[in-house]
Amino acid sequence: MQVLAAHPQSGTDGNAWALKKLQAAGITASEMTTDYLHAKAMVADDRAFVGSQNFSDNAMFKNRELGDLIDDPAAVGQLRQWFLDDQAANPPPPAATGTAPRKTPSTG
Repeated sequence: MQVLAAHPQSGTDGNAWALKKLQAAGITASEMTTDYLHAKAMVADDRAFVGSQNFSDNAMFKNRELGDLIDDPAAVGQLRQWFLDDQAANPPPPAATGTAPRKTPSTG
């Protein structure tokens, strides 16, 4: 598993706590600093998910959000390649030290 999260445009880095937890578990996790992309995308095996929603209670249960599962091999292959290219341009930082918060921060 590899994770590439959005880098904050300003203010508090809401992804930092999650990246530290992922890194502590041995998962390659970094922030995308070369571009900003609000969409969320996941590629697993031969399927992909692309959507606009955050994975918070508000986004999942209160907001009107959109996401789509994709199983077209050409589209999944292109998403996988974009992810690999973006990850190569945004290498992970050194492993995080310390502990991550026990509770997920509240987001909207």
